[in-house]
Amino acid sequence: MCKSNDDLSKDKTCRFKVTQQAYATGARGSFEYTVACDISTGSYVRAYALDASVTQVAYGQTGPTAVFDVADITGIHASIKVAAGVFSAFSVATLAFFFVVENRKNK
Repeated sequence: MCKSNDDLSKDKTCRFKVTQQAYATGARGSFEYTVACDISTGSYVRAYALDASVTQVAYGQTGPTAVFDVADITGIHASIKVAAGVFSAFSVATLAFFFVVENRKNK
């Protein structure tokens, strides 16, 4: 059996720090953590535990049947998309208007 290198600083498979929170003492069986807003949607299968000096003290890796999923929140609503469309159309119309006005002035 091949032993893997557990050096966290050299681990290139996990590019995202999903959360950094204190260990919830007293919780039994499940843990709930708040995930940062910039984490991509995906399925994550490895978790690292670091102590206060940022030294790896433990990690867990599950099989494909026990992954945990993270659903991102984009924060983009339909109203924001509509407003962006209206402002874009307004800017194009304004540009066309000033182009026509400048062409008439130059003639």
